Amino acid sequence: MQGIDVSKWQGDIDFARVAADGIEMVYIRAGAGADYADPRFRANTLGAKQNGLRIGFYHFVTAETEEEARQQARFFVSIVSGQRPDGRLAMDLGTPADMSRERFNQVALAFLQETEQRSGKETAVYTDLSRAKRLFDPQVAEGRPLWVAQYGVQEPSGSGVWPDWAGFQYTQQGRVRGIDTYVDRDIFRETMLLEDTTSPLPNAPRETEYTVESGDTLGSIARRFGTTVETLADRNGISDPNRIRVGERLWIPLGERTMGCYVVKRGDTLRSIADHLGIKASVLAGINAIRDPDRLYPGLLLEYPL
Repeated sequence: MQGIDVSKWQGDIDFARVAADGIEMVYIRAGAGADYADPRFRANTLGAKQNGLRIGFYHFVTAETEEEARQQARFFVSIVSGQRPDGRLAMDLGTPADMSRERFNQVALAFLQETEQRSGKETAVYTDLSRAKRLFDPQVAEGRPLWVAQYGVQEPSGSGVWPDWAGFQYTQQGRVRGIDTYVDRDIFRETMLLEDTTSPLPNAPRETEYTVESGDTLGSIARRFGTTVETLADRNGISDPNRIRVGERLWIPLGERTMGCYVVKRGDTLRSIADHLGIKASVLAGINAIRDPDRLYPGLLLEYPL
C-alpha cells in the first residue's frame, strides 16, 4: 500500500486529492510525551476516514524511565480513544544520549505493553535502520512488526532483529497532491494492519499523571498544566490543597495546551534551546517532529508548551 505519515506540520490537508493521487494509507501523529496532543490529530483522522483511506496512529515517546513510558502510553491511548484505526498503534521512541541499551529496551517494552493492555490492540515499532540494528532487543521485536526509515534505497536492508519489515519510510521529502509541504512517503504491507479493525479503541479520559516534586504547590502545578486548584483537588480527592507530599502522584486533566513559539537563531542547538525554555530536549524534539537535531536552521519555528 502506498502511504504517508502526517502531523500538524503538513497543515490543512486536502485528503480527497491525497486519495486521488494514489495514497491508500496514512499514519497520523497522535501526540508526543505525556501531555502534548497533535492539534491536527482529529482533523487529519476525520479527513482521511471520510475519503476512504486506511489510517493508523503513532506517538513520539520521550520517556527515560519505565514509569514515564507507561504514563505516556496511557496518554497515547487517551488521545486515540473511540477511534477505529486500521493500522497497529505505533511507537516512535526518541533516544537520549545517556540512555543505555538495556534501559532503552525496558522503556520500549513498558510503553508497548501498556499501550497493548490499555487499548486491546496490537502495536508496531517505528525507527530508522541504524537504531533498529544497534538498540532494539528481540523481546521488543517479538510479535511487533517493524516500520523502518531508510532513505535512498529501493528496499530497506535487514535489521538483524526483525526478520522482515511491515512499513518502509523511504523519503522525508515526498510530494503528494493535496499537501502543500514535504511529507514522509511510505510503503505499508498487510502485516502493519490490525487483526480487528471493527472494534473501536476504548474511551479514556484526557489526563496525565504527575509526580509532585520539591517546591511544588497545587497552585503551581495547576498553572503549569492550565487548570485550577479546585479541579486538581476534586480529581485527586485532596481535602486540603495546602498539603501535598513530594513523590505523591496526581492525575492532571488535560485541555488544549497553550503553546509558545521559538525562532531558531544562528548557533542554537536543540539542547541549548531546551535549556533556555526550561524543558527536556526530547520533549522539544517530539513536539516538533525533529528526528535529526543537527539539522536545525536559523528561522525555523519551534513550538513548546507554556
